[in-house]
Amino acid sequence: MATGATLYVLRAGVEDLYKIGRTTAPLERRVAQLNTGAARKLSPVADFAVPPALLCKCESYVHAALRELAAAEAGGKEFFRCGCEAALRERVRLAWQEFLSLAGTVEGAGDDAAKLAELFGERRRVVGELKRLELRKALIEEHLLPRCEEGFSVAERPLLSWQKRSCDRFDLEAFRQDHPELAAVYTRPRVVRTPIFH
Repeated sequence: MATGATLYVLRAGVEDLYKIGRTTAPLERRVAQLNTGAARKLSPVADFAVPPALLCKCESYVHAALRELAAAEAGGKEFFRCGCEAALRERVRLAWQEFLSLAGTVEGAGDDAAKLAELFGERRRVVGELKRLELRKALIEEHLLPRCEEGFSVAERPLLSWQKRSCDRFDLEAFRQDHPELAAVYTRPRVVRTPIFH
């Protein structure tokens, strides 16, 4: 078992359910903590060493790579369903490896101007891909929403629900119009530095 900063895969009971998480404590201690009072006993099936500073990002990267297997209804965003343990382990290993390779490439650029320019180019490509994916997602959602009722599910897995939110918003413009002197007293100029990548 790995020690230090660890990305882990734990099997939840005898189901095809797995918890993928992170810890900086020894894995055995973390598993014992999670099993205290747990309905499903967790047992380790894989673990991967990660530099401590990258642990949180690595976990998020792996979760994103397995998004279609997510089983949030099982107890949180760290749970995933997969019928084949070996296949899940391999997918986690590949995502972990890909993340470390990416992190190494970024760190390897150091202060070298040419390598930094390459990173700017890569960032530009990623932003373009993200915009294309966001548009694709929006088109799919626009098609699905009028066709699927709340509670729409496949094989008892809910695919659509609505979240209700209520919040009070302060109408700053109306306040300025109704009480300009008071608004002026409490308005402070603020300079914020925001990076703009080109």
